[in-house]
Amino acid sequence: MGVPFVGRTGEVRTVLRALVDAPGHVTVTGQSGVGKSRLLAEVAAQLDTQGWRVVSLSGYDAARHIPMGALASLLPAEPPDSEALLIAHVLRTIVAEAGDDRRVLACIDDSHLLDDASLALVAEMIRARECSVALAVTTPDEIPPTLERLLHADTMTHVELGPMPGDEILALAAEHLGAPLADDAGVPVVEAVRGLPLLLGELLTDAADSGTIHRVGECYVVDGELPVGARVTEVISSRVRRLPRELSDAMERLAVAEPVDFSLIRVDPDAARVSVLAELEERGLARVDNMNGVWTVRTAHALIGRAVRAAMPVSRRLEILGQLCRVVADREQLSPHAAMSAAAWFTEYGSPMPVHVSASAAWEALTALDVDSAVRLATPAARQHWRAAYVLAEVARWRNDAAAAEVWLAQAAVLAPDDDAVRRVALTRSALEAWQRQDPKAAITVLTDAAAGVNDPVLVDLLLCEAAFLATLWGEFDDAVLTARLLLAKDDLDPLSASTAGVNLCYAQVMLGSTDGLEQVVRRVQRSFGEVSSERPEGPDLVCAIAVGERMLAADTEGAVHTAVTELAELRRTGSPRGVCAALSADALLQAADPRAADVALEAVQQLRRHDPYNALVFGLGHAALMVALRGDAERAALLLTEVEERGVDARSRAIVGRAEAAALALQDPVAAAKLAVDSGVAAVAANHVSLGSIAVFEALFHGSPGDIAPVLADVCTGPDAPLMGRFREVAAGLVAGDQNRVLDVARSFEDSGARYLAAITLAASARADDDGLRARRSAARATAHTLRSGWLSAPVVDCQDPLSVREVEIAVLGADGLSNREIAERTFLSPRTVGNHLHHAYAKLGVDGREDLAPLLG
Repeated sequence: MGVPFVGRTGEVRTVLRALVDAPGHVTVTGQSGVGKSRLLAEVAAQLDTQGWRVVSLSGYDAARHIPMGALASLLPAEPPDSEALLIAHVLRTIVAEAGDDRRVLACIDDSHLLDDASLALVAEMIRARECSVALAVTTPDEIPPTLERLLHADTMTHVELGPMPGDEILALAAEHLGAPLADDAGVPVVEAVRGLPLLLGELLTDAADSGTIHRVGECYVVDGELPVGARVTEVISSRVRRLPRELSDAMERLAVAEPVDFSLIRVDPDAARVSVLAELEERGLARVDNMNGVWTVRTAHALIGRAVRAAMPVSRRLEILGQLCRVVADREQLSPHAAMSAAAWFTEYGSPMPVHVSASAAWEALTALDVDSAVRLATPAARQHWRAAYVLAEVARWRNDAAAAEVWLAQAAVLAPDDDAVRRVALTRSALEAWQRQDPKAAITVLTDAAAGVNDPVLVDLLLCEAAFLATLWGEFDDAVLTARLLLAKDDLDPLSASTAGVNLCYAQVMLGSTDGLEQVVRRVQRSFGEVSSERPEGPDLVCAIAVGERMLAADTEGAVHTAVTELAELRRTGSPRGVCAALSADALLQAADPRAADVALEAVQQLRRHDPYNALVFGLGHAALMVALRGDAERAALLLTEVEERGVDARSRAIVGRAEAAALALQDPVAAAKLAVDSGVAAVAANHVSLGSIAVFEALFHGSPGDIAPVLADVCTGPDAPLMGRFREVAAGLVAGDQNRVLDVARSFEDSGARYLAAITLAASARADDDGLRARRSAARATAHTLRSGWLSAPVVDCQDPLSVREVEIAVLGADGLSNREIAERTFLSPRTVGNHLHHAYAKLGVDGREDLAPLLG
């Protein structure tokens, strides 16, 4: 230990170059003992000095049967709801503290010893491109299939380490000993080592301990026979046999249990644990690491543990396992991520597993999403320990077995030993009632009953916040606003309750179309949510969606688009769920006629199919169907709407699904489409989803008669104070009064705020209702121009007296942009003469003299 790095300069440069290629990935392969671990350690040290954040992990023989065993220290404290959330958590943990300008390296030694779940996560790390990954792989060991695929990835650079040349072996030996070998001593050492640096270190240490190598003057000589042709494991075994009894006992315990909690490695209460481990570290046999706040001990190299285990009699292994089991049995609580290893000791030893070990191990298995192991471990303890019963309930809930989940949750509630356990069980029972059984009133009752039964005022607030949160999701917004404001008025409200109450208030106000103090609450939630994001990994999705919705209600379309793009980029960067945010962002992009809207809506569906804690998939499907229908893709819209029909439409989704169905129907029957949009909007408003419903009614103006729709629009927008609702009311009032200048003023305000799609709807409605033929044609042409400029929205011909065709508007728009007839002809694949004819017709219909007058009308 502490020997400077010698040789391999070319390989180090190759690895560094590959990793710096942002982000590059490397595999270092070679036989055992050839120096892969030491090379990666040198690379990590150099990158650390350059400001990189380096996270070092390792595979273990003893942990191969434990899912996520090698990555246990990176796992969340709570079971995630999906593999996507688990991966997102681990990625966030790895890149934590790096900052925007720091690169991250995940350095994984002995990766061929990783379990399948850990390898799958490493594969996702590489795919996500959040950090660089360096893998050490021993060949010709058996390579797991997942790792084999990684080795052949296009982004992977391969470095094969062969035996170290003799001159480098001699230089390394001199660094290890502190002086060079004599000339006649170098030959037998090189022959014995066979180019393996690990074997060199073990051989020199063992030979020095036995006196075979000793110093004479300025160099070392060999006095005796070196084990020519020896294997590394043989030399390691020889070293361990020569250790003092206390050290050899510790090495045997470590080899059986590794990686093991620091506090468990010494089972003899009379022994000085720290001094023993310190001496093993100094001898290069053990290492102590702190990963995520947990101190663990392991052998310094996988071959060391393998050699010690191979030399150990079965009776000695069983003796050590028995000692470890007795220590664990006497402890009420185990260190994080230690229970699965402890469960393996009891299983191998053949001793009955204590209830608390079984329950804790089941919890860890569930955290790693190893459902089969979780069930196996929890079942024997489920009648005695609340956590074991809770694990079985969670598994049943994940498998949509509501009856079994309720049975085990009831058992967990009876066994719950403290307020925190009561809270956890209540939260899960409420989720079961709300989402699996579709009974929100029962869910809210579960939470309020639990709040009455706990003593901790913080937990009381949290449970009441959850009850209010469910009320928002099920449309009881007035109650949610009242409860949330009462909670937020408390001076001693804890961060989690404050964040939850803030989200409840924001969501309820967005749905009610109220912006009274909304911007300030949104900013408060955004600032405070970082304190509790680890407890609510799905929360940022909803918080970001609310921020987008607040800007939309404020009639700030440019701000809504900026917020949507920024928040989505951050959620993508961190690998966080983003289905709800993407769905609402698609609507913001639609308001701006932004061509990204359809792709973002489809991203929402993809995300919600992977992870849907808010039961929002139908909401996302509705947005996707609307976007593809608006660009004229009726076939794809029909497929998405078929899936909506299969899943059923809830109150939150009624308006957006109606909008999507109307957009698809408008391709054949605009009048029927308008009625469908109005009916869905009115139904949504009746269910308290005012903002969503009013947009559906407003959008109906694109399809049907303004005279029929305007009174309904005025009615559904009465009351809400949001600026967007105010503009809708103004459009309705202008249409009812026949005041087209009033309507056109709103259209211009939409244009000024970047809401080109809303402007197009307003202009189309004005054109249909306007008795002034020239003004109607200009409004209709401007409406069509907005859709054409979007690049993806279908551009209908708006009904009015002698309207411009879509082709005439298209050419007039290009003319307004300053293109010549020839340039327009090249763009549209027409002849310059035909372009001239279209422009002449457009001039006549719009009442202008020439090209220079088009820009004020269509620019």
